[in-house]
Amino acid sequence: MNDLGATGGVINLITCRLENGAFNQHVSVQTTLPTEKIRGETTSYKTTYRVDGRVDKLNYLVSLGYENQGLYLDGNGRAIGVDNTQGNTMDSRAYDVLAKVGYWLNDDQRVQLSVNRYHIRGENDYLSVDGVCAQGIPTTFARGTPPAMRRLTVCGARALLTITTIWSQQSGGVQTLDAVIQPGV
Repeated sequence: MNDLGATGGVINLITCRLENGAFNQHVSVQTTLPTEKIRGETTSYKTTYRVDGRVDKLNYLVSLGYENQGLYLDGNGRAIGVDNTQGNTMDSRAYDVLAKVGYWLNDDQRVQLSVNRYHIRGENDYLSVDGVCAQGIPTTFARGTPPAMRRLTVCGARALLTITTIWSQQSGGVQTLDAVIQPGV
């Protein structure tokens, strides 16, 4: 799900167990191009690789991702201004590493450990150029480095231990206990 104003997010619902001995791989390559004025600076791409599987009571997932985000154009093909004050997802590079391992204690109880590392860095290769509202000229950008601006880097690391107990629908459903470990970054 994506939230209004957010940079995005994903909800992954898994409704069944993998077959014993299952081994799956998934590769994704995505490109985003404007409908006109296609240039290197307005091109974005993202690639991910995921492997998951199950061996007896143990299941696992490892995912790696990299994204190179280009600059944006508005509906009229004009460059959208960059935000040099607090950072921007435009003109940025990001990577994401996710690992999960789960173990079924019995048919009704499961323990899972998830570890995730996300890193995004703004390249700050562009300056914001103010528009003139009264003349209908929007804010745009020009190549350059903002004065006294260093590259903004945001990192996040998180480990999550999940203990799940499942019982029949007549007796109430699923109970999950999560313990979050947030290491210093």
